[in-house]
Amino acid sequence: MSRDHKPMVFIGISLSLNLCGCVALGLNVLLWPTSLVAASSESLPIAYWKFDEASGSLATDSAGNGHTGTVSGAVWALGKTGGALSFNGINNYVFASDAQSGGANGTGLDMGTRDWTVAAWLQTTNSGMVLTKMGFVGGSNPDGWGMSVSGNGTLGAVLHKSGVATVNIFSGDGTTVNDGQWHHIAVVFNRAGSMTRYVDGLRSGTPYSLSGLSGQSIDNTNQVQLGARDQAGDRIFFRGLIDEVRIYAVALTASDVAALAGVELPPQETDLWSDPLSLVSAHGRVAVGNRVHVVGHTGSSLVYRNSQDNGATWSAPQVVAPASSNYPMQYGGLYALGDTVYLLTAAGDMGAVSQPLDFRKSTNNGATWSNPVRITAPGQEIRRANIVAVGNTVHVFGGQSGAGGYGTGIYYFRSTNGGVSWEAGKLLFANADASARMAVDGTTVHVCFGAKLTTNSFGGRSSYMRSTDNGQTWSDPVSIGEDSAESKVQARQQIGAADGHVFAIWQREPIIFGGTLPPDRLGYNRSDDGGLTWSGPKLLPNDTGVNREHHQIWMLPGGTVHVAWTHGSPDVPTSPTGYMYSLDYGTNWSRTEIAINTGDTANLPHGIVADTNWVHIIAEPGAGTYARRPAPRRPRFSSIEQQTNRVILNWTGQGTLQDAQQVTGPWSSISNSSRPYLTITRAVRSFFRLRLP
Repeated sequence: MSRDHKPMVFIGISLSLNLCGCVALGLNVLLWPTSLVAASSESLPIAYWKFDEASGSLATDSAGNGHTGTVSGAVWALGKTGGALSFNGINNYVFASDAQSGGANGTGLDMGTRDWTVAAWLQTTNSGMVLTKMGFVGGSNPDGWGMSVSGNGTLGAVLHKSGVATVNIFSGDGTTVNDGQWHHIAVVFNRAGSMTRYVDGLRSGTPYSLSGLSGQSIDNTNQVQLGARDQAGDRIFFRGLIDEVRIYAVALTASDVAALAGVELPPQETDLWSDPLSLVSAHGRVAVGNRVHVVGHTGSSLVYRNSQDNGATWSAPQVVAPASSNYPMQYGGLYALGDTVYLLTAAGDMGAVSQPLDFRKSTNNGATWSNPVRITAPGQEIRRANIVAVGNTVHVFGGQSGAGGYGTGIYYFRSTNGGVSWEAGKLLFANADASARMAVDGTTVHVCFGAKLTTNSFGGRSSYMRSTDNGQTWSDPVSIGEDSAESKVQARQQIGAADGHVFAIWQREPIIFGGTLPPDRLGYNRSDDGGLTWSGPKLLPNDTGVNREHHQIWMLPGGTVHVAWTHGSPDVPTSPTGYMYSLDYGTNWSRTEIAINTGDTANLPHGIVADTNWVHIIAEPGAGTYARRPAPRRPRFSSIEQQTNRVILNWTGQGTLQDAQQVTGPWSSISNSSRPYLTITRAVRSFFRLRLP
């Protein structure tokens, strides 16, 4: 295993197997395997002016696509990296003709119908056009696109289709860049989404929708100009220094832009999560099978919706039952397996009150539903529960609370015929808090709960029980939580299980209700032998001092653990939903991401589910606000390409590129590396690896 205990992928020339079982491929770029697949050029710049020439009247296109610029009046100067060009704001610019650089596909610099990104470094105390292929815009003027510094010092951008529409950000909001300092600027034109501006690697100002121009081809006969626009008599010349100008025929991600700017993307700036979407008004629950499923209250009805394209679009709400006596169970009242959807509802609003539980299912992706079956007997009412199905066995587990909301026991219910009939519920442990959760791995059922320290207490010492015979018999409870000065009790226990691994997580609480909160709110424990032994309590990393509460988890075969929480106090309206993941059963963790941030209500998550393709979260407001992101994957090198004196490495998944002279290290992270990564050929053997985030 590598010294930092992070799974790695190595690449190079001679194939061998290292101690962690990863393929190690030493890389001498002077001798290159010809059998390797060539890298795709889609995410390479199609034009790249470094301005490092220092003299002369030509600016070379370092992308190698012939977009050589002719320098008109601008003066060579020191830049952010190497050289730059200095523009006087009166008559200086650089141009490439349409005959030379036009075209709406391939390496042409007319946008066509493509997504687009333009980026540059600049230093100015003024304003003007930075990079354009346009003249006048608006109305019936020719098509065009451009990036500028507006008169108020903010980053400007424009996209225009003749006779159709113009999206023009001029003197808009955002960070000012005319303070005389070097700034990295970029504009991403996502043709089906928004025109998004970035300053110094971070989103700046309000994104402007491009939906009105989606599918419209942008093409003209104007020159590409740097430091001006191609409009005689009204060029809007730029005054200042420009360096490292790039054009991409793709919409770069926020991570890519941050890498160009040489910064690490902070949690708030993750580009992986979709915009929040309201699917139901209240009590939303989410599940994933062959489709993504959501239930909740809208108006006076319990409604159901599904998505057949991984959450991109959703069916219209379908009424299942009256809302007044059908509340989707907190927090795990929905589960899906193939085309079958399992639904657990409470007869009344749960709040701090336990309720009878009813079971329904649909075997046709929500088209029709079975009649409700009451699964709780009098005295077995439940406040919070979750449902899981494996084959014909349906498991329900939940916690009960009595007067004052204090826990009065945890119960288990089982059906062995797909939910047609149910066995009598079992009281597993009486002195337990109502917040408890179950996970099922094959025929082993795992539960985690808080064993109360006093009768009238919220939370308890995190404890664990399991059944190895599909819920028939149960082990005695064992304590797996903390007994520390910071957290003698825990709350909101959750558990996941897959491949014989078990992961339990809890909210760390002070011994006295209302006392000082621990600086690290989430703790966990994990077992690699099906719950027989446990590694010991640990703190979920990152975000010390942030009040992380109301967490939800999901665990998949293969080792991926997903965790979501309220990133800040649930009493603060601006607290978003935080998220992180582990790809190795909870051993190592990613950095924090912000998944949902509506800014008007604390975004408490009410559920998180995932498959190998997408992660889905439903959260406040209304417990019906939905967002998704692509599922994280282990980083893997996908292709290598040699081009004369340089090598291009590409990879999939998320990881940090590192290099070394020996496969045993020492390893160094390559700052600002983004995929694809370009490196010049080297006379010595080098090794590259990808380190998990």
